[in-house]
Parts: sequence; C-alpha cells; structure tokens
Amino acid sequence: MKAAVIGSPVSHSLSPAIFGFLASEAKKVENSFTLDYTAQELSNSQLSTFVSSVKETPNFLGFNVTLPHKETILPFLDHQSEEANCIGAVNVVHVNQGSLKGYNTDCFGIEKTLDECQFDPKQKNVLLIGAGGAAKATAYTLGKLGAKQVIVYNPRSTRGQKLASTFARVFPGTSYRAISDQAELALTSFSLVINATPVGMKESADDRTFDFLSTLPFTSNALAFDLIYTPADTLFLKTARACGLKTIGGLPMFVWQALGTWSIWLGEPPNLKRLRTELGDFLQGLLYLRENSLPLFLTGLMGAGKSDVGATLAALSKRTFLDADALIEQAANSSIAEVFERKGESHFRSIEKDIIQRHCKTPASILALGGGALGEESTLRALTQAGILIYLRAKPETLHQRLTRNSTTPDQTAGRPLLKGLSPAEQLQKLTALLEIRAPQYERANLAIDTDLLNPDQVALAIIQNLGRNYAKTLAA
Repeated sequence: MKAAVIGSPVSHSLSPAIFGFLASEAKKVENSFTLDYTAQELSNSQLSTFVSSVKETPNFLGFNVTLPHKETILPFLDHQSEEANCIGAVNVVHVNQGSLKGYNTDCFGIEKTLDECQFDPKQKNVLLIGAGGAAKATAYTLGKLGAKQVIVYNPRSTRGQKLASTFARVFPGTSYRAISDQAELALTSFSLVINATPVGMKESADDRTFDFLSTLPFTSNALAFDLIYTPADTLFLKTARACGLKTIGGLPMFVWQALGTWSIWLGEPPNLKRLRTELGDFLQGLLYLRENSLPLFLTGLMGAGKSDVGATLAALSKRTFLDADALIEQAANSSIAEVFERKGESHFRSIEKDIIQRHCKTPASILALGGGALGEESTLRALTQAGILIYLRAKPETLHQRLTRNSTTPDQTAGRPLLKGLSPAEQLQKLTALLEIRAPQYERANLAIDTDLLNPDQVALAIIQNLGRNYAKTLAA
C-alpha cells in the first residue's frame, strides 16, 4: 500500500509518524500489511503531475492535503464529499481505481471530540471565534448537529459575515450571525465557545486576545474547545479555565482526523476504541518530545538495541541522536575493543564517564549509553536528574540471540570485549551474570520497556506511547 501527505512546507508534518504508527498497529492484526507513506513537497504547478502519477500507481490509497493545497487540489478531484463541497476545502483524498474523491476530516474530528466530551450542541448557543478554514468546518459540524445559534466573532475582517451567510443557507434550522462588538456578544448566554484561530500556537506574555471571555455569560457546565493541538495548554484554554469553563484541547480532534482518514482509505478498523487511546498516547508523547528539550538516555545490556532504537526515536521526534560508544571511539581515536585491549576496562570507563558528563545536558537529544555506564552512583544520579532515563529490558536469551544474529565474525564477539573468546554457551552465561549485577541499576530508570518481542521500530513507538501516557497524567494533575 502507498499513501502520502502533500504540502509546502511539509517537512514539519506529523502525518508520516502518525500513519507509520497506524501501519505498525495494523501489522499486528494482519502480519503481511505494509504501508509506504511519504511526505511530498509540492508547489501548485506540480499538482497536475502528482495527480497523474497517483492515478497510475498501483495500490495507492490516497493522500493527506495540507497548506497551501486544501483548495487548489479541488479542480483535480472527480468527486467531493458533502462536507468538503460545502466548506470548499479538503484535507484527505481517496484514490479508488483512478478516481479521486476529496473529504474534510476536520468535521469528523470536531464531532467525535464533542461526543467524547459528552457535549451535544443541539439547541445550544455557540460562540465561534474565527472565520477561516477551521471555522468553516466547525460551522458545518455545528449545523449538522443542530445547534440553536452560532455566533461568529471575527472582528478583524468581514469574513465572519460571509461565513454566517453561507451556512445559514445550508442549515436553515440553525441561526448563524456575525458579531464584532463584544458588548453585543454579552447579550447571549453560551454553552460552547470554540477557538478556530491560530492564536495561541505561539504565545506572548502580553497577549490579551481572549480576555473578553470574562465579560460573557455562560451556562452551567459550558465547554471551551480549542482546535489547536500544540501546545497542549494554550492561551485560550488558560483564559477559559480562569472563567470557570470546562476545557478540551485539539489533540483528540487531531487523533480522530487521522482515524477518519484511515477509515476512508481502508475501512473502520475493528479495534477502533483501543486504537484511539493508543494513537492519542503516541501523539501526546511525540508532541512532548518535539516541544520539550529534556534529553532522553537509553540504557540496557549489550544487545538491547539502544543504538537502533535511539536512531529511530530521533528521526521521529526530530531530535539529535548521540551514541556514547561512537563518541568514545572518536575521543580515543580507536575502537572500543582496542581501548579495552590496550588500556583496560578502567580506562574505558573513565573516558565513558567524561563523555556522559559532557553530553548529558545536550538539549533535545537522545543519548544511547553503554551497557555498563550506570556502574557509578554519581553517573546514574546525574542522568536521572538531567533528563529521562529509559531502560530497554530484555532476557539474556533474547540479548544473546540478537548479538548472534547481528554478528559479522565467526566468534560473534566483534565490538564486544566482555564476550571475547567465549563459546556461545559461555556468552549466554556471561550475559546472564552481567544482567544480574546490572539489573538493579537499570531498574532505577524513569521508564522501562520490555523489548523481547519487539523490533527497534516497535520499541521506539512504545517509548513514545509511554511518554505520552505519563505526560497526559502530568497534565491531568
């Protein structure tokens, strides 16, 4: 299967990571499932060529559409869904036997998020802030769900009036009005207020954009919904909470948008409820890694896969990957095996400790540690204080199998001085003994991941999910 996201710029897109995660989950159900998902930087002049190639590519499921192509892609489509046609923009295209149909999953995401919050807009007054593309999707969804009144507040332009007029014709049962005077807003009691503007993505300490909310009347249990998903706690949400409102950010909507895309392309997954939770954790963790600079440290015995996992994790999170062993070899100007042979393990540990001290505070980094790096209490304490220490846990048999499988030499000891000259049985005994000694140090990590049944890509995804769960708990507290 093939799919893509198109836009310009597109390098920042989370879509490759999201659909890589969903493909990994699908593979657990159907072992033969694979998805080649790419990010393609396209200008408007390149759309025609792209569409032609897509139609001719076997097994091409479809593509996600981001700025600036949500509207410019429309002439190339054969069909549009009802909501896409009404809004005048698409963010998902399904390719079916050479025919292209466009959808707008913003509506699906908004509806599912409100449903999760157990909020029914039917016959309720809603304040919609903004009049852009996201506001159009919101206005459509509110009309579909039978809101009593949607008041559009967009004082800096006349787009609010145009939006209100458009959707009043589509949903005559809902009253749409554009109001730019805050005093006039105060004449209506609202049950729901939605921010459909980008205000809050980059916060300013003196930004007072949403201060007017404190002057408005709200019903009991009124909800404030910000369509922005990063940062997790926006200016709008903070202001709304100060006004006593319940709040929900844009991450659930973002999750449901992705699941909506998957359902359009492949049908609704049978494990939808579980997948929603797991994708939510994954995205929460991925955003945490991209938004915060706290370094990560990977520890575990040789064969745990620290280097491979670290490289994958760094690629997903857009972080710098550092490998302690590679840094040691660079500092010593020789291989680790040569350092052990010429100057002994104590000299190696001295270099290793110096490398860790120099790099453990590198912001937005992922540092893969050597298996014996936690031998000194001071090093262990420094790592847990500087960042997040993650233990890649595995049984001795698993570690030995990996080392054997990955070995390129007959004696299976290349780059593993502690196993040099040992028979396979003796290697396993050595690994078992080392793990018994070092496990108490490893287990003091902030997070432990059981890796026995996982490949490096799956371990990286599991780390991100676990970070997301812990981050979500922190936010809830």
